[in-house]
Amino acid sequence: MNEMVLEHFDFLEMWRPIVIVIAVLLSIAYILSIKKFRNRFNQSEPVELRQIILFLSGLATLYLAVGSPINALSHHVLFSAHMLKQALLYFIMPLLIYLGTPAWLLRPLLETKFFRNLGKFWNQPILAMLLFNFGFSVYHFPVIFNILMENPLLGILYHTFLVITSFQMWWPLICPIPELDRLSNVKKLGYIAANAVLLYPACVVIIFSDKVLYEPYVNAPQLFSILSPLDDQQLGGIIMKMTQEAAFVAVLGIITAKWYRKEKHDDPLEISEFKHNT
Repeated sequence: MNEMVLEHFDFLEMWRPIVIVIAVLLSIAYILSIKKFRNRFNQSEPVELRQIILFLSGLATLYLAVGSPINALSHHVLFSAHMLKQALLYFIMPLLIYLGTPAWLLRPLLETKFFRNLGKFWNQPILAMLLFNFGFSVYHFPVIFNILMENPLLGILYHTFLVITSFQMWWPLICPIPELDRLSNVKKLGYIAANAVLLYPACVVIIFSDKVLYEPYVNAPQLFSILSPLDDQQLGGIIMKMTQEAAFVAVLGIITAKWYRKEKHDDPLEISEFKHNT
């Protein structure tokens, strides 16, 4: 490892305490909402420990992506760190946050006109899929990527757009509010397949390119002597693709398990046998 590279970053750049503060405040707000103030919400129910762990893991993933050394190294040092950061923000964090959020915590938002109108836009699977995947693909055009890396403010705005649209992309699959979960299980399988296909070209180009595509990493200082800039780029593409595939497989398992339980519960033969036995 080239330790001289790490010397260019101070403690605040490597660990970003402000992100820790934000994550802790969000954790406290979540715990207070589901514990101390739960009775203020209509139809509230106790939240399982599993859900609490998932939500807090989502916030930990947020910190890992933008508050740990991964974030520092993703800027002009390791393209693979940059792709890992994106993979965590777009494919892991939203999934964990949704899985850890009880429906009764979000329902009060639907009582406001703003969020009702936003919901009409938010709960459109095709639009959600196209917005995120188009934005993700455009971001990885070398010209666009280089411009955004040279202009931090533009880069932050674009990443914010991708984080928001990634939450929208996951919504049809892991909708925390059952009454807004409008896609059938079959359509959800198709939605997963379509997302995987749309993400495929960008990852393939990055993985199989025979040259470094992104200027900030052409002459990047080598943190690891065995990892050339081209190898680093290919590793980044692999990390992104594998994380995306793992996330979709996990969701596929969740959907299949729910589908099986529903079919088993609704099976008239099993119901009649149960009545006969009782």
